[in-house]
Amino acid sequence: RGDGAVAALPAELFARFEPHAGEVDVALELDGPPLPPLPEGAVPSFHQGELRAHVCGTTLRLDDGEGALAVSDDGRRVYGALQQGAREAAFVVERTLFAAVLVALRHHGLFHMHAAALVDPAGNSGLVVGSGGSGKSTTTLALLAAGASYLSDDAILLAAGTAAPKPVVGFPKAFHVGARTLGAFPALLPFVGPPYRAFSDKRAFAPEQVYPGRLHRDAALPRATLFPRVTDHAVTTIVPLTAADAHYHLVESSAFCLAAGMARREEHLALLGVVASAARAYEVALGADVLEAPAAVGAKLLRLLASR
Repeated sequence: RGDGAVAALPAELFARFEPHAGEVDVALELDGPPLPPLPEGAVPSFHQGELRAHVCGTTLRLDDGEGALAVSDDGRRVYGALQQGAREAAFVVERTLFAAVLVALRHHGLFHMHAAALVDPAGNSGLVVGSGGSGKSTTTLALLAAGASYLSDDAILLAAGTAAPKPVVGFPKAFHVGARTLGAFPALLPFVGPPYRAFSDKRAFAPEQVYPGRLHRDAALPRATLFPRVTDHAVTTIVPLTAADAHYHLVESSAFCLAAGMARREEHLALLGVVASAARAYEVALGADVLEAPAAVGAKLLRLLASR
């Protein structure tokens, strides 16, 4: 619920999800009265830029300087007020509201990972895991250029109970690409919008327009996990990693699993261990060739998903 521009925020965040009829699992109430000042004794949980999270009794609260949201202790309600001011709606979606929804979903057995998820033509799945600037989006686009399908380029959810056939769930948001990557994929130019934040060159595009019919809602546990990093080398190289190294990097990409006040932290950590054990892991040292011939590099990476 919300008025004006605030009312559009949930619609923007969930625009790519299929309609679902049934009981509401998480209610968003964004036009309520502003939350009171942080109570004395609130316990810091995590921070990201201006976004600060605190544990307040049985709720977790997120403050971003222009508004605050709280997540109920059962994860069924996100409430408070977001004062947009002059900031772009996309920024509110990408940071504050998205973080609050991810916190709520933990109570429902869905755990966030900062990663892309893809599926090869034979149905084998893989993850591309990395922080901002690691080359994750470039690697994902190279795999798509080689024929892969996608779940998401930035955020996935791991479903509790990995006995389920497809425990990797996509959070299908818009893709975001920087200027250098965009130059390597000129076919994207007709589809990208302006930079979505004043201090970033990243531009968004709707992946379903560029890759029609290639969206997967969920996938099996990955056969391979790729950890890219940008180098000044001419040629991309691939180095196998141990399961222990992979587990460390997966935890690093899933910071919520260590933050104070997060529901089901032990379960989240156990799921990451399952992923690390199930998938072969590779460090991908990206060279200049990933921008000069992305489809060729993507084809080499795509074969890792199918190999045994």
